[in-house]
Amino acid sequence: MMKIKTLFFGSLFLSFSVNAQLVLPTVLDSSEQKYALSLRSSHDIQASAIQQEFVSKFIRGGEISDAMIQSNLGNHKEINRLGREFTNELKFVSPLPFLKTKEFNLLVECNYSSLFSANYSQDLFRLAFTGNQDFIGDTANFSGTNFKFIDFQTFGLGLSHKKTKSIISLNAVNVQNYLSSQISDGELIFAGDSSALELNLAGDFNSTFSQKFNKGFGLALNFNLNISVPWKDESTAFFQFQVRNLGFAKVQQVNRIQLDTTLNYKGFTLEELVNFDQSVFEGSNWQDTLNVKQDTVSSFIFLPVMIQFGKVLKTDFDKKIQSFFGVKMYPSLNYVPKVYAGLDYKIKSRFHAGISAAYGGFGNLRAGIYANYASEKMNIGIGTEDFYGLISKKGFGQMVGINFQWKIQ
Repeated sequence: MMKIKTLFFGSLFLSFSVNAQLVLPTVLDSSEQKYALSLRSSHDIQASAIQQEFVSKFIRGGEISDAMIQSNLGNHKEINRLGREFTNELKFVSPLPFLKTKEFNLLVECNYSSLFSANYSQDLFRLAFTGNQDFIGDTANFSGTNFKFIDFQTFGLGLSHKKTKSIISLNAVNVQNYLSSQISDGELIFAGDSSALELNLAGDFNSTFSQKFNKGFGLALNFNLNISVPWKDESTAFFQFQVRNLGFAKVQQVNRIQLDTTLNYKGFTLEELVNFDQSVFEGSNWQDTLNVKQDTVSSFIFLPVMIQFGKVLKTDFDKKIQSFFGVKMYPSLNYVPKVYAGLDYKIKSRFHAGISAAYGGFGNLRAGIYANYASEKMNIGIGTEDFYGLISKKGFGQMVGINFQWKIQ
């Protein structure tokens, strides 16, 4: 079953091969800024059913015991999620050149994003790690399994409102890598005596992997709208509505494979089928036999837009405790809307820390901690939204991130 395992974890490796992201609570600085630089780096890996220890042993080596397999299998539902969100963001704000305005600054921003998301069936995991014995006389169902992966960079110019810090920018997009797959119908039907099986498979696979840095160009709109509203003990509070990467790209030379086939095998065990002689697939006749269509196309794709709305922190808040909460979504990914909330505690005038809880995203419930230092010129924050995953291999992901702001003048 090794080849099925390798195929299954080939996609998982895109999300678990690196260590960790964070969505630190946004801190809104209401002071005037002529020149300011900010950096935000976050990396999130999360799964709804597979523990870190299991994936680590598969990728880096080590014994995966039957007990570990059964334990992870017990976490699975009919359809399961996993994903990776990696973002590095750099912003620079300065007065508008050649224009004197009391309301707006010039915004220059660049960003690198790498996003992976997948849905997969419980049967796929079971077949990969327990073999076909559990399916004798039964059916392994893979329908609904899909994944998306994209690497892209953006560079944009826009405006930043001096008072509210609301921003809007138009960004040029470079697509570095793009990969997607969808199995609309997939099942393996095993005979009761294990002497035959039937394969029904319909789906597609699209990829652009090559040595070229540029696979496509596009445009994207980013904006943050900060709104001040009356708020019980805090007199006023700021709510932020944020949209990032609202746009599209034209991707060149997409290698597309479409498959729609029904095959019957007799006299083979699954192990023999998986390790079948590769010479069978020499030439092109096998494509007709399996009803495989392969071509290269140019395609317009929508970028993975991120939408977030919630209450943010204020730097000039005079009490000890502030609350923050909200919801975050990636409508085009296998991402359950994530609801989060937390409390921020001012330990000293320049140092504060907090705790948070979140449910959704690529996984389930998480709890996090963070710390933040703010001076007249700088603001530095670091933390994790998944404290358990950071300290334990039994966790279902990892998350860590930093936030840095420098008021140059």
